[in-house]
Amino acid sequence: MDVGGKVEPNWFGRSIGLIVKGLERYVFFWDAVGGGLKVADETEKGFSIDTIDPDEKAGVDLSVALHGDDFYVAYLDMGEHDLRFAKGKVGAFDITTLDAEGAVGNDPSIAVSNDGVAHTCYYDCGKFGVSGCEGELRYIALGTVPQVIDHGDDAGWYCSIALDASSLPHIAYHVHKKGELRYAFQDKDKQWHVNIVDYGPLAGGFAVLVLDGQSPLIAYSKEGINGVVLARHDALDTFRQKVVNIGNSPARHCAFARVSRCKLFLGWFDEGSYALEAILVGAP
Repeated sequence: MDVGGKVEPNWFGRSIGLIVKGLERYVFFWDAVGGGLKVADETEKGFSIDTIDPDEKAGVDLSVALHGDDFYVAYLDMGEHDLRFAKGKVGAFDITTLDAEGAVGNDPSIAVSNDGVAHTCYYDCGKFGVSGCEGELRYIALGTVPQVIDHGDDAGWYCSIALDASSLPHIAYHVHKKGELRYAFQDKDKQWHVNIVDYGPLAGGFAVLVLDGQSPLIAYSKEGINGVVLARHDALDTFRQKVVNIGNSPARHCAFARVSRCKLFLGWFDEGSYALEAILVGAP
């Protein structure tokens, strides 16, 4: 099905987001030719495209969520290197800048609490030196100031956020210079805790996290392993890994979709065979 618009297939970030609302489908994307953050709204005659943010490089990285009748979009404006946020309906979005300090906004991931507050994690390049970016993982809840969760060693790549039953954030992310997958969560006293889940070449690439209550399940890529790795939380600060050897290359662009309370679809792109792989996973 041709939605319309043009995206950049070689961009390493998340430049497409899908929302299914009843029988309606909405595709959010960065238009690599015309520029700007756009949404394709399905109608009886096909897809109609509307512009959310016209700035040329707005939406290069993005993450979308639905709460009630409103769409929430956290996205990178790569022209200004800012984290921006759009909320509303097709044709009527309000846009604000959430963080403009430094080169921020890469790899955003958004989750919305029951009371409609958007929570977003994202990567900040930080100071750039001979060895590359310093890098840090940042987090912001709408209406508050940004927080630095993990700093240094190029932390924060491929971050993925989920909220538990108390609307507390849990985040999985990659630390590039250490080759680590880390997991951070906030306790009831609003204190952050950071754990190393796995390590090795590019452990934690393309990470995605889901929760059942307080229990996280993380899917991610690891160099040298064809397929996807699953890390399931067993007990406090303890994870166990399972390798799913499907495909001809490490998983890319992992995504979960909940089928029922107890089942999840996990899909990823296999670069080796140029195919989309998917498995059914029991929820944590």
